Amino acid sequence: NIIRYICANYPAPKSFKDTLYASQVLQADAIKLAIEAHRRDKGFCWGSLYWQLNNCWPVSSDSSIDYEGNWKGLHYMVKRAFEQKIVSGRIYNDTLKVYVVTDDLKADKGVLNVEVVGMDGKIHSSSSVKVSVPSNSSKMIYQAPVKDILKGADAADAYVRFVYTDSEGNEHSNLRFFCNQKDVRFLDPDIKAIIKEVGDYKEVMLISNVFARAVYVSVKDSELLHFSDNFFDLHPGEAYTIKVKTDLPAEELKNRLLYNTINKFLY
Repeated sequence: NIIRYICANYPAPKSFKDTLYASQVLQADAIKLAIEAHRRDKGFCWGSLYWQLNNCWPVSSDSSIDYEGNWKGLHYMVKRAFEQKIVSGRIYNDTLKVYVVTDDLKADKGVLNVEVVGMDGKIHSSSSVKVSVPSNSSKMIYQAPVKDILKGADAADAYVRFVYTDSEGNEHSNLRFFCNQKDVRFLDPDIKAIIKEVGDYKEVMLISNVFARAVYVSVKDSELLHFSDNFFDLHPGEAYTIKVKTDLPAEELKNRLLYNTINKFLY
């Protein structure tokens, strides 16, 4: 069933290792989708939990943290989905609707930017609106017909990204695809890393030339290292920085970094 669901939602993985990775993305995407739907329905649904958090023995399971304390893809994604304030979108009846959901006990004002972006980084359409968000609420702040924002772009070659910048300047971002991910024409990413030492940690700044889906970062010939974030999307030409605590010299760490993405199943 796991493989059947993977192949129904993503390009088919080509190896057992890729299948394990894809199964984590599948689970994480599904639970993230549910959490966001529940949170958008705030007032009707006042919260939800998922099964299960961790394992008390070494086993293959649906936990988000394994027996050794390693975070799986699910744990990284639900950490973002459960943030105090999120922006979330859904496409229904060929219309995009974007919501801001907040657990803050004070109202907020900010700006929402909505962009339709090609896998190569080309901006097909862009719009910006000023919004007010009530305290402890879920509010739809934007809607538009999909055909109007695609501006003639092929649905398989683009995604829509929405970024809400709150009154304190914090950015809350999310995205949606216009079709099933198995039908998206992902491009082959070339991910570059720039690493610098900051105290006991290494800061790893990653840049991809094209959109890279669910990037999983690991280190070759090393024990599993805990990165501050993982299973994240990289937007074309936009730097994203994560941290890791390791004794490896910066150059050696750079040379041993490994990346897996949904994109690579096509290449």
